[in-house]
Amino acid sequence: MKDVLNILEKLNILNNADDWDLLHEIRNAIAHEYPLDVAERIESLQMALRGYELLKKIFHNLKNYCLLYNLIQ
Repeated sequence: MKDVLNILEKLNILNNADDWDLLHEIRNAIAHEYPLDVAERIESLQMALRGYELLKKIFHNLKNYCLLYNLIQ
């Protein structure tokens, strides 16, 4: 998997291969933790929003790459 992430980084689809690891960590934290404390819930939501923003950037980079090489219209 690391090889694929490094290729995506070289293609400027991922800004940093470690970003994918961060998304994986966010997903695990949100999917497997059920905080009762309101502050922890808010922290989880903020973490989810950071992940969303990162995924949005990756999608934008991927879309631009595909448009550049006429892989999509």
